[in-house]
Amino acid sequence: MAGEALLIDRAAAAERPGPEAVAEWAAQQRVFVSSVIAGVRRTAQGGRGCNREIGATAVWFERFGGRDSDPNQAYLDEVRSSDVYAGLLGARYGRPLPSRFSATHEEYREAEQQGLRLSVWAEEGVDREGPQQSFLDEVRQFNVTGGFASPEELEQELERRLVDLAAEDLSPWCKLGRVIFRARELTERSGHIRIEATIKDPLVADALGEKDRFARSEQLLTYTGRTLVAKIEEVQITTRAARSRDVVIEATVSDPPQPTTYSFNSMSWDEMTELALRVSVLGEPNPLGMMAGQAELSNPVPEVMAAGVSAEALRAICELVLTEVLVTQRGVARVLRLRLGSAIAGRRAFQLEWLAASQYGEPAARRMLQGTVAV
Repeated sequence: MAGEALLIDRAAAAERPGPEAVAEWAAQQRVFVSSVIAGVRRTAQGGRGCNREIGATAVWFERFGGRDSDPNQAYLDEVRSSDVYAGLLGARYGRPLPSRFSATHEEYREAEQQGLRLSVWAEEGVDREGPQQSFLDEVRQFNVTGGFASPEELEQELERRLVDLAAEDLSPWCKLGRVIFRARELTERSGHIRIEATIKDPLVADALGEKDRFARSEQLLTYTGRTLVAKIEEVQITTRAARSRDVVIEATVSDPPQPTTYSFNSMSWDEMTELALRVSVLGEPNPLGMMAGQAELSNPVPEVMAAGVSAEALRAICELVLTEVLVTQRGVARVLRLRLGSAIAGRRAFQLEWLAASQYGEPAARRMLQGTVAV
């Protein structure tokens, strides 16, 4: 299927997870709660209470404790180490820092730059200070915001938002050949995998059911940060009354062939992989001149960006296609995380973390790349 356009089930919806699944997901999440303390203390406590109910770790300034570092730097460090940013905007803007932005504004910008998932809520029925209204207008220009009239309402809305995020993460996207769809359940055992999915797009379902391509054929299968070679044994499709189709795929799986690794121009293979990402995905200049091909790889991100998928699905699908490229072309062991920020001035914040291939019996090293990618 090389060279063929991606076929994405854009109508796929995440299934709502049960309380136990949400709690398991939340136990790995850090939610940075950002607000002007004075005047919205009770509201902020409502947001933090929601995190406790869900099971996520709530992070806010009062909990930082004694630090040797500059306090302004401390809260930005906490933002960087978080997964979700919850901004609570009341009437007051807060005292400007040397940057001329308030602490809450700085935290929001840092979260945006780091590609955190954003959840911003504006208090209703208040007269906002001029800078605070300008701040809210800035947020609304690039992101969707919610409103709340009481701490209780905020707690309910933030809980709903966190459950929605959990649903996105717990309904994994898969790429099988050129077809991308959301799995309902993945079951692995001893070199075998069973994929269960509900497909909404008839073209996607038809593609999965094409016997010439999928019956007992080998396809690259990518999910949850890794890529395998899947030999399809059986595809079962059941059509439902609502025209959606339940698909069950049985396959044996094995590791893909590994590329030959080498050093070039005093750069290690891992360093060349990072350079290839910078050049091919982030669009940075290639410093290798006539040998530029040593630091290039396929860039599937623009095709995904142009496919019209939802904002939440965009991050997950970009992670899928980059995983396949990195595993098959660069021998990466696993992609650990992709953060993709909001579109601002034609760019998105981009942060990719991966596990390099183990070499010479040494433990695989974690590597990270941060920058911006064109929309």
